Amino acid sequence: NADSHRKLSTAFEERKVTKRYWAIVLGAVGAEGDIDLPIGEDPHRSGKMCIDTENGKPSLTHYRLKEGLGDYSLLELEPHTGRTHQIRVHLKAIGHPLLVDPLYGSRSELMLSSLKRKYKQKPERAERPLIGRLTLHAAYLELDHPSSGVRLSWEAPLPKDMRSTIKQLNRL
Repeated sequence: NADSHRKLSTAFEERKVTKRYWAIVLGAVGAEGDIDLPIGEDPHRSGKMCIDTENGKPSLTHYRLKEGLGDYSLLELEPHTGRTHQIRVHLKAIGHPLLVDPLYGSRSELMLSSLKRKYKQKPERAERPLIGRLTLHAAYLELDHPSSGVRLSWEAPLPKDMRSTIKQLNRL
Protein backbone atom coordinates (compact mmCIF):
# COMPACT_ATOMS: atom_id res chain seq x y z
CA ASN A 1 0.00 0.00 0.00
CA ALA A 2 0.99 3.66 -0.23
CA ASP A 3 2.04 3.93 3.43
CA SER A 4 4.32 0.87 3.22
CA HIS A 5 5.82 2.17 -0.02
CA ARG A 6 6.55 5.55 1.59
CA LYS A 7 8.18 3.92 4.64
CA LEU A 8 10.34 1.62 2.50
CA SER A 9 11.38 4.51 0.24
CA THR A 10 12.31 6.56 3.31
CA ALA A 11 14.35 3.66 4.72
CA PHE A 12 16.38 3.47 1.50
CA GLU A 13 16.84 7.27 1.40
CA GLU A 14 17.96 7.36 5.03
CA ARG A 15 20.36 4.45 4.45
CA LYS A 16 18.62 2.16 6.93
CA VAL A 17 18.72 -0.74 4.47
CA THR A 18 21.72 -3.06 4.29
CA LYS A 19 22.56 -4.38 0.82
CA ARG A 20 25.39 -6.72 -0.11
CA TYR A 21 26.42 -7.86 -3.54
CA TRP A 22 28.92 -10.36 -4.89
CA ALA A 23 30.88 -9.55 -7.99
CA ILE A 24 33.48 -11.25 -10.17
CA VAL A 25 35.93 -8.58 -11.29
CA LEU A 26 39.06 -8.27 -13.40
CA GLY A 27 42.36 -8.28 -11.54
CA ALA A 28 43.68 -9.33 -8.17
CA VAL A 29 42.10 -7.05 -5.55
CA GLY A 30 43.46 -6.35 -2.07
CA ALA A 31 41.78 -7.72 1.07
CA GLU A 32 39.32 -4.88 1.61
CA GLY A 33 38.78 -1.18 1.31
CA ASP A 34 36.46 1.71 0.65
CA ILE A 35 35.78 3.44 -2.63
CA ASP A 36 34.75 6.99 -1.77
CA LEU A 37 34.27 8.78 -5.09
CA PRO A 38 31.43 11.10 -6.19
CA ILE A 39 29.20 9.91 -9.02
CA GLY A 40 27.34 11.97 -11.60
CA GLU A 41 25.82 11.58 -15.05
CA ASP A 42 28.26 11.10 -17.91
CA PRO A 43 27.94 14.27 -20.02
CA HIS A 44 29.00 12.36 -23.14
CA ARG A 45 26.70 9.34 -22.94
CA SER A 46 23.06 9.29 -21.89
CA GLY A 47 22.20 6.64 -19.32
CA LYS A 48 25.80 6.22 -18.21
CA MET A 49 27.33 7.46 -14.97
CA CYS A 50 30.90 8.50 -14.19
CA ILE A 51 33.17 9.73 -11.44
CA ASP A 52 32.51 13.47 -11.22
CA THR A 53 34.68 15.25 -8.65
CA GLU A 54 33.10 18.65 -9.36
CA ASN A 55 29.34 18.00 -9.54
CA GLY A 56 28.90 14.36 -8.51
CA LYS A 57 27.00 13.18 -5.47
CA PRO A 58 28.96 11.61 -2.58
CA SER A 59 29.15 7.84 -3.04
CA LEU A 60 30.71 5.19 -0.82
CA THR A 61 31.17 1.47 -1.46
CA HIS A 62 32.95 -0.93 0.90
CA TYR A 63 34.49 -4.06 -0.62
CA ARG A 64 35.98 -7.22 0.82
CA LEU A 65 37.82 -9.98 -1.02
CA LYS A 66 35.87 -13.24 -0.80
CA GLU A 67 38.19 -15.27 -3.02
CA GLY A 68 41.21 -14.66 -5.20
CA LEU A 69 40.79 -16.26 -8.62
CA GLY A 70 44.22 -15.72 -10.18
CA ASP A 71 43.80 -12.77 -12.54
CA TYR A 72 40.27 -12.23 -11.21
CA SER A 73 38.61 -11.70 -7.83
CA LEU A 74 35.32 -12.50 -6.16
CA LEU A 75 34.28 -9.52 -4.03
CA GLU A 76 31.57 -8.81 -1.50
CA LEU A 77 30.41 -5.21 -1.87
CA GLU A 78 28.27 -3.04 0.36
CA PRO A 79 27.11 0.25 -1.11
CA HIS A 80 26.50 2.81 1.65
CA THR A 81 24.85 5.18 -0.80
CA GLY A 82 22.45 4.29 -3.57
CA ARG A 83 23.65 5.97 -6.73
CA THR A 84 22.72 4.65 -10.17
CA HIS A 85 25.28 2.02 -11.28
CA GLN A 86 27.33 2.83 -8.18
CA ILE A 87 29.10 -0.51 -7.80
CA ARG A 88 29.89 -0.75 -11.50
CA VAL A 89 31.21 2.83 -11.70
CA HIS A 90 33.28 2.46 -8.53
CA LEU A 91 34.83 -0.84 -9.61
CA LYS A 92 35.78 0.62 -12.99
CA ALA A 93 37.28 3.68 -11.26
CA ILE A 94 39.69 1.54 -9.20
CA GLY A 95 40.73 -0.48 -12.24
CA HIS A 96 38.72 -3.63 -11.44
CA PRO A 97 35.57 -3.57 -13.58
CA LEU A 98 33.09 -6.42 -13.56
CA LEU A 99 34.35 -9.37 -15.60
CA VAL A 100 31.21 -9.05 -17.75
CA ASP A 101 29.82 -5.53 -18.12
CA PRO A 102 29.10 -4.15 -21.60
CA LEU A 103 28.60 -0.58 -20.31
CA TYR A 104 31.51 -0.10 -17.88
CA GLY A 105 33.73 -3.03 -18.78
CA SER A 106 34.95 -4.61 -21.97
CA ARG A 107 32.62 -7.52 -22.72
CA SER A 108 28.98 -8.51 -22.88
CA GLU A 109 29.60 -12.23 -22.23
CA LEU A 110 32.36 -14.60 -21.19
CA MET A 111 33.20 -17.55 -23.39
CA LEU A 112 35.14 -20.51 -22.02
CA SER A 113 37.34 -20.32 -25.13
CA SER A 114 38.54 -16.88 -24.00
CA LEU A 115 39.87 -18.41 -20.77
CA LYS A 116 41.32 -21.73 -21.93
CA ARG A 117 44.23 -21.72 -24.36
CA LYS A 118 43.62 -25.28 -25.51
CA TYR A 119 39.84 -25.02 -25.72
CA LYS A 120 38.44 -27.21 -28.49
CA GLN A 121 34.99 -26.44 -29.80
CA LYS A 122 32.84 -29.32 -30.96
CA PRO A 123 32.14 -28.60 -34.64
CA GLU A 124 28.49 -29.61 -34.44
CA ARG A 125 27.67 -27.17 -31.60
CA ALA A 126 28.10 -23.42 -31.33
CA GLU A 127 29.86 -22.30 -28.18
CA ARG A 128 27.53 -20.83 -25.58
CA PRO A 129 28.65 -18.18 -23.08
CA LEU A 130 29.88 -19.37 -19.70
CA ILE A 131 28.05 -16.30 -18.41
CA GLY A 132 26.14 -13.86 -20.57
CA ARG A 133 25.15 -11.19 -18.05
CA LEU A 134 26.70 -8.84 -15.51
CA THR A 135 28.92 -10.69 -13.06
CA LEU A 136 27.10 -8.97 -10.20
CA HIS A 137 24.71 -10.68 -7.78
CA ALA A 138 22.40 -9.14 -5.14
CA ALA A 139 23.24 -11.50 -2.28
CA TYR A 140 21.72 -9.95 0.85
CA LEU A 141 19.06 -7.45 1.88
CA GLU A 142 18.13 -6.35 5.39
CA LEU A 143 15.46 -3.81 6.39
CA ASP A 144 12.73 -3.05 8.90
CA HIS A 145 9.25 -4.29 8.01
CA PRO A 146 7.21 -1.16 7.17
CA SER A 147 4.28 -2.12 9.44
CA SER A 148 5.69 -4.17 12.32
CA GLY A 149 9.17 -2.63 12.48
CA VAL A 150 10.69 -6.12 12.81
CA ARG A 151 14.14 -6.33 11.23
CA LEU A 152 14.03 -8.75 8.28
CA SER A 153 16.76 -10.16 6.10
CA TRP A 154 17.00 -12.20 2.92
CA GLU A 155 19.91 -14.06 1.36
CA ALA A 156 20.10 -15.22 -2.23
CA PRO A 157 22.68 -17.91 -3.07
CA LEU A 158 24.95 -17.44 -6.05
CA PRO A 159 23.23 -18.48 -9.26
CA LYS A 160 24.49 -21.46 -11.23
CA ASP A 161 26.15 -19.37 -13.98
CA MET A 162 28.24 -17.43 -11.45
CA ARG A 163 29.17 -20.62 -9.57
CA SER A 164 30.24 -22.21 -12.88
CA THR A 165 32.29 -19.16 -13.80
CA ILE A 166 34.06 -19.17 -10.42
CA LYS A 167 34.75 -22.90 -10.80
CA GLN A 168 36.31 -22.35 -14.25
CA LEU A 169 38.40 -19.38 -13.03
CA ASN A 170 39.73 -21.54 -10.17
CA ARG A 171 40.94 -24.08 -12.75
CA LEU A 172 43.15 -21.60 -14.61
